[in-house]
Amino acid sequence: MYLRKPWDWPKLWGMNLQQIRNPHWIFPGQVLFLDISNGRARLTMGSDSQGIPTVKLNPQVESSPLPPEGIPTISPELIAPFLTQPLIVEPDTLEASPRIVALPKGHTMASPGTQVYVRGDVSKATRYQIYRPAKPLVDPATKKIIAYQAEYLGTTNLVEPPSGPDAVSVFRVDGIEREVGVGDRLVIAPPREFLNYTPHAPAKPISGDIVSIYGDLSMAAKNSVVALNRGADDGLERGDVLALWHNSRMVKDSTAPGKPEIELPDRRVGVMMVFRTFKHVAYALILSADEPVEVADRFTQP
Repeated sequence: MYLRKPWDWPKLWGMNLQQIRNPHWIFPGQVLFLDISNGRARLTMGSDSQGIPTVKLNPQVESSPLPPEGIPTISPELIAPFLTQPLIVEPDTLEASPRIVALPKGHTMASPGTQVYVRGDVSKATRYQIYRPAKPLVDPATKKIIAYQAEYLGTTNLVEPPSGPDAVSVFRVDGIEREVGVGDRLVIAPPREFLNYTPHAPAKPISGDIVSIYGDLSMAAKNSVVALNRGADDGLERGDVLALWHNSRMVKDSTAPGKPEIELPDRRVGVMMVFRTFKHVAYALILSADEPVEVADRFTQP
């Protein structure tokens, strides 16, 4: 029998001299086994040769892709036509706005490239939008006209400024959506805005009425656009979420003797969100409605 040298003996047991001197130390790479037998638990040292694989764990980052786009609060195609045109003309603006007074000889309507003659103050800008007052908006409470819902016609540019305070100026029609004629009005083209719709409750308590349903409809439902008799001067701003209510009404109780009149309570029927504001008017998109919404239905903070 061949006997190894004494300093080789620890290698037979899978140990090194440092472990002989410090048997209580544990070193990287060692394999430890937990032995539970005879009511006791013991740790023993083994090796990879015993058939137990070594698993190395390394820190890593788990990730998941974000959605390609955020979830929009309002579908853009529903309100796009209302964002690029004036839509509302205040009564004082209507009275002061320049007006088309004549067309070239032989013309009854203007088309792109046509020069038109305008009277009024055009000193504040050279580019204007053309509109036609189409519908007065009447406040149900005061019975007064609070604004005019304008019909957008096109754009025009100043060619020849007036020579005097009351002289005629010449404009060239650039682009139109409908034919332009005598009596149509000019309003300064507003600058482009960065539009951000973050739904939130109004900053203060507010209430009012629906004055118009866009499209001359008698009733509105989800995704309809309605005009309100409150605007920026009343504290409304883009993103305000409002509750829709049917007003209380009187009905006859046909189940009781004499059929007396009784009052039905107010009923909340939906929610809408403001997406554009003017001085005394705002436009909102109906987000949900349990029942058809009508002109003179009221709104409050949610």
